[in-house]
Amino acid sequence: MAGHSGLLHIRRIYWTVSCLIDFNPTVADEYAGLSIRLNHRGHAAWGVTWREGERRLCLSGANGDESLIAEYPLSFGLVYLRIEANESSYRFAYSANEQEWQEITEVISSEWMSPERNGGFTGVCLGLYITGEHAPRAYFTEFKYRFEIR
Repeated sequence: MAGHSGLLHIRRIYWTVSCLIDFNPTVADEYAGLSIRLNHRGHAAWGVTWREGERRLCLSGANGDESLIAEYPLSFGLVYLRIEANESSYRFAYSANEQEWQEITEVISSEWMSPERNGGFTGVCLGLYITGEHAPRAYFTEFKYRFEIR
């Protein structure tokens, strides 16, 4: 078909990603959960960690510089995590049963993942995240990704 071409791009601004995670960290700085990432200057991680002698939910990220944004005690075992995106922000939530979600009050501006603000050119990637010096194990199930085209 020489001389004919076509191209269709879809920008996914409105999306939700969630998963069920089974993770029991035993030392500080073990961490597993969901991540959104533009590059090393613009990213966020929402997950389970071990801090101050207990399991905690932790939101950290970078808008140029890395920072801890929020921490919450985690009193139950398996936990559902969720990130929702729209044109202006990323919102974070957790649940014990995927029916009753608890949204946290902290929100990250979508500008954090903007190439105009933090460089890069490939757009935002999202997925699962695990880190730790002692080879921690996390089990992720029920990974769901939904998006809307508006």
